Amino acid sequence: MNKIYQMNGYQLHLISSKKFKDITISVRFKGRFTRETVTSRSVLGFLMITGTMKHPTQKDLSRTLEDLYGANLSANISSAGKGHIITFKNTCVNQEFLPINENLLFKQVDLLNELVNHPYIVDGHFDEEMTELKKQEITYRIMADMDDKMGYAFDRMVDYMGRGSVLGLRSTGYIEDMENINAYTLVKTYKDMIQNDDKHVYVVGDIDESIISIFKEKLQFPEVKHDPYPSAYMYQNDRKHLLDIIEKQDIVQSKLVMGYKANCCTLSENTAAMSVFSNLLGGYSQSRLFQVVREKNSLCYFIHSSYDPMNGIMTIAAGIDMNNYDKTKELIGKQIKDLQAGHITDEELSMVKTMLINTLSKVDDDPDAIISFNWRRDIINSQDTIEDKQDAIKNVTKEDVIKCAQSIELDTIYFLTGKEFYEENLLSNN
Repeated sequence: MNKIYQMNGYQLHLISSKKFKDITISVRFKGRFTRETVTSRSVLGFLMITGTMKHPTQKDLSRTLEDLYGANLSANISSAGKGHIITFKNTCVNQEFLPINENLLFKQVDLLNELVNHPYIVDGHFDEEMTELKKQEITYRIMADMDDKMGYAFDRMVDYMGRGSVLGLRSTGYIEDMENINAYTLVKTYKDMIQNDDKHVYVVGDIDESIISIFKEKLQFPEVKHDPYPSAYMYQNDRKHLLDIIEKQDIVQSKLVMGYKANCCTLSENTAAMSVFSNLLGGYSQSRLFQVVREKNSLCYFIHSSYDPMNGIMTIAAGIDMNNYDKTKELIGKQIKDLQAGHITDEELSMVKTMLINTLSKVDDDPDAIISFNWRRDIINSQDTIEDKQDAIKNVTKEDVIKCAQSIELDTIYFLTGKEFYEENLLSNN
């Protein structure tokens, strides 16, 4: 069973599977992805799982989770195209596997209702000490992301490529915006989320339609009075020139990230073909970039390409020696031109399609993967099943891949390298 029900203020998605002994519930709020709100929404998401009116402290919440046979409760912040997502997830053992009836699902939904509809707000503000703690934790998280040089380089490339648009935003927020956030301003952020966000609730486990009555009784939201916020889109900009950025830091291994306009997105008919093309180019160990740039020419430590169907871009990322900068760019360009010219064997096309089909076959083995697949489908109003996606990949032809290769446009090159980069290049050219 995989059915959707329109409830009071949200869509309820019931996904039945006998593979799991737990019941996983994911409550997702999708709002607009803007620079003005992203940091406060990020803080809010992690703050809300620290207490409710009925369970005001983290200790109180922990005791309640223990009473639910060690249930898990978590928050997550992410983005999907033009949407910013706050997710609350609760996993609890299925009542059917217990010797006595304790109405666990009822208690599970009741806890989530407490969390999202009755957060710990007293005298018009959240707990001030906990607010500052969460601001600090997210600040440290952002700083840790900056210390991951590959992640930092990728974020910087996207920042430059998407400057002035939603593409350039970071879902976790910005350190410089923290000073304007406090326990009072977050109440406004919360009210905006509850009133205006698109809301979806996913339930995965050995369930049936009888549980709908629990959600009708225990979980309601205000009716949203606007059309669903947009999600997927095809990234474009008005810039006519290629951005080529070099940043120098005290590092040994350089990071090269290249951003391309895909000129298609998950809403496009050729999105399956673009996925095949991107993976054929650099998605796995037998791909062109891995075999030619890394294995044959030893120009990089790692290299891969990725298609982002929600934003309509493709990226190539590599860890290289600074002296191989120009050679690596040149060889990447040659591999793309080779695919544009139609130099694709039946064997490699079949191999990449099989890999993608097998990956989709594993979705049903994990509750989080099931929810993620359905979520990305539902927010674009698609009804495609896993089998539909697999069939779309099977039907991709060599000509389809060639067209995708020919449609991409190199937009931004970002190179994070050592401080002696230019001196080394000058020496090597003498």
